[in-house]
Amino acid sequence: MAKFKVGIDVGGTFTDLTAVSMDSKELVACLKVPSTPENFVGGLINALKKSGIPPSDVELIIHGTTIGTNSIIERKGAKTVLVTTHGFRDVLLAQRGGREQIYDLDWEPQLPPIRRRDIYTARERMDYRGREVTPLNEADIKEIAEIAKRKEAESIGICFINSFVNPSHEVKAREILQKELPGVPICISYELAPVMKEYERTNSTVINALLMPILTKYLDALVTNLHAERYKGEPLIIHSGGGVMTVSATRLIPARTCISGPAAGVMGGLLCGKFAGSQDVITLDMGGTSCDISLCSNGKMGITTEWSLAYDLPILVPAIDVLSIGAGGGSISWVDEAGRLRNGPQSAGAYPGPMCYDTGGTEPTNTDAQLVLRRLNPKTFLGGEMKIREDLAYEGIKEKIADPLGIRSVEKAAAGIVEIAVFNMINATRVVSVERGYDPTGFTLVAFGGAGPMFAAEIARGAMIPKVIVPMNAGVLSSWGGLTAEIRHDFVRSFSKTSKETNVEELNSVYQNLDRKATDTLLNERIPKDKITLEHYADLKYYDQSVALTLSMPEAITSMERDIVNAYVERQEMEFGYSMPAGFVDVELVNLRVSGWGAIPVVEPVQIIKEKGTAKEALVGTRDVYFEGSFVKTPIYDRLKLRLEAKVDGPAIIEETSSTTVIPPEASAIVDTYGNVIIEV
Repeated sequence: MAKFKVGIDVGGTFTDLTAVSMDSKELVACLKVPSTPENFVGGLINALKKSGIPPSDVELIIHGTTIGTNSIIERKGAKTVLVTTHGFRDVLLAQRGGREQIYDLDWEPQLPPIRRRDIYTARERMDYRGREVTPLNEADIKEIAEIAKRKEAESIGICFINSFVNPSHEVKAREILQKELPGVPICISYELAPVMKEYERTNSTVINALLMPILTKYLDALVTNLHAERYKGEPLIIHSGGGVMTVSATRLIPARTCISGPAAGVMGGLLCGKFAGSQDVITLDMGGTSCDISLCSNGKMGITTEWSLAYDLPILVPAIDVLSIGAGGGSISWVDEAGRLRNGPQSAGAYPGPMCYDTGGTEPTNTDAQLVLRRLNPKTFLGGEMKIREDLAYEGIKEKIADPLGIRSVEKAAAGIVEIAVFNMINATRVVSVERGYDPTGFTLVAFGGAGPMFAAEIARGAMIPKVIVPMNAGVLSSWGGLTAEIRHDFVRSFSKTSKETNVEELNSVYQNLDRKATDTLLNERIPKDKITLEHYADLKYYDQSVALTLSMPEAITSMERDIVNAYVERQEMEFGYSMPAGFVDVELVNLRVSGWGAIPVVEPVQIIKEKGTAKEALVGTRDVYFEGSFVKTPIYDRLKLRLEAKVDGPAIIEETSSTTVIPPEASAIVDTYGNVIIEV
């Protein structure tokens, strides 16, 4: 009996599914269905049913979810109580200011994830080296437990000052609360992010606590529904760090799922780039709501150890370095009070959606603009299953954009919408490349998502990126990307010593302890020892700096000067364009990190096109498409009929079920053996 591996990515607008045969490694299903925001499990089950694959024949489901992100952004987390050190009740409210905020007269501080009335303190104190100064007052913890009972708290977060070097007080407080509040999930900061920066660590703890009941409820419903459909296994959940984790691990660290979908897209985009011959890629994932951009250098994903969710809500767990902006197919265009045309970050989402969907949307979007420019075909949108109306898009852009701006041509107004969206994405691409010391001319743009291939060539041209790769089934690449992931767990210990204060023996000893913890965790998840891989990292900075850079470390450190000091100075020079004179300022090791990988069967691109052909064989007709100020007679191609080395000269449109690829004038494309459309801009 055939067995299948299925990837499902639940987004804010659509739920994508990709299924691969475990025997032949061939793609057997690739589809989109509308997401069901009122119950995201429903959209997942609908996608599984639409695939026609019996769930009993599915060996493994890899699942990416937005439930955590949505809960935090929409402020719909569980009722959570925070327990912290006496005198530090206002850490979350104090927050941390940034340089850019000094000059923003309209800036308003982000509301903390929980209210001040839900923050309580206990008398205790550790010093910066983990020595007890004030014993934990257990009576304070019991009193907080009684308050939490009266408030009907659904979860508890515990974050004590300096607990990252000695967690004994947090562990004891948890023991007391577990006894007083049986069944209430409790998160302690030491097990989530045992590192410095009390605001970021406290915020991370609270967000994880807020999500614990939410994700537990969601995962319980997911597993129950899958078993009801006769799926025999347990799904693996894609996490932000570029791997997958078990359901039980997700219940403990739900904050790791907050950029689950974008992480899967980066994984898939990087692998497609490698097989197309590009080790240095910038992935561009443009869906219905947002555009996620990530730079991958030398065949590796960029990893950040501190990132923010929903504007200034930091989370201290390792994640793929993704820059997200409000630029998607559903991003709303509008005219501001100064009479300027704007685009995003507001989105029409799945419901009511763009005006052309005819599902109640009243604001023009990027999708409406592309339809008016006739780059989208209303008859073949989503494989013809979803009817869209050009007349509604036309009238919406005329009423909301063209008329207020005094533009007679609706098409010109639509072109302006697209131009501004492209400009926003060009700027975002420069942020992850030029502003970090990378030359974009040496990179390839891998474009996917339902809307990405429509905008990619123009973005690449503006960002000075010479080549674009549009993978096969680009509209659902995130669901396929999850199938390329292995199990990953990350472990960290605060170190806080300069290179002159320590030695290689001490460093290697800490790494060995982290290695054992990573190995034991993966062995407990039934990963064979010969399938476990460990990677070492370190957070380094000049002693008087506040921000550290994360560098990859060798398996065993043999030289402090070469492996630590010189490695950091080179990275500092590349990213910021300067470095301190040798010996002027010492290099500090802030945190030591280990990532443990557990190998599971993964999916790789297969050579699906072996016969050569010409573009003419895939030509399905022509239509007038708007380019550079006028309508141009443009050939339309069926992507499934494009053969190996078929060359397509712009202007041209390539259509497939899940997305549309736009090749502008003076650009050309060729098809490789993996079905990638490679555009030279």
